[in-house]
Amino acid sequence: MIKLRQLLCESVGGITSSTIYNFYYMWHLFVTSPELFKTEIGKYILDEYLKSFKSQYINLFKQLMAEQLVKYVSRGRVDPDFDKSKVKPTESALVLWKLMEKTLRSDMKRRNDVWNLVGEYLTNLESATSQKDILLYVDRLNSCVHNTSTLILGKLSGGSDLMRSYNTAKNTDPKYWSQYVSKDLRQVATQDIYELKQKE
Repeated sequence: MIKLRQLLCESVGGITSSTIYNFYYMWHLFVTSPELFKTEIGKYILDEYLKSFKSQYINLFKQLMAEQLVKYVSRGRVDPDFDKSKVKPTESALVLWKLMEKTLRSDMKRRNDVWNLVGEYLTNLESATSQKDILLYVDRLNSCVHNTSTLILGKLSGGSDLMRSYNTAKNTDPKYWSQYVSKDLRQVATQDIYELKQKE
């Protein structure tokens, strides 16, 4: 388990193409080979990786939402009762979502429905405890589209690579991109569990 802990420590921080590929590889295994995660070690591996993904996405998307809120405040595109003191990434996702609901598009009439959706998914992810829900809401955040019809992922550092990785991982079989998945992750998620099960 030392190798796994090292991998997870290295993954803390920004989302990279590797994060995207690793996430959808884990999801693929979760859906197609659930038996891999029924052993004690298999469940531990899945739980630890999902905790890591959850933490990364919550931290990054709360920061992104806070930055977007600052932009709307600076442009005067907020309701009169908007509480500027709460515009910070340390607030809960729910607080940021409720603030986002008080923002307006450039015409000062329409609401920012796309960002409200990000807030909803982020809030659900923050409160998610089941493996299925964590997978679901990380995927939904990945899939959110901005008003410009591009993925919200494009607003993060390395956005072009993230969008390309997402489209590849989401729309094609893992056999076409598994080489981009962490070698250690593949071994931990398949070989190590398989070998353990053979000994049972």
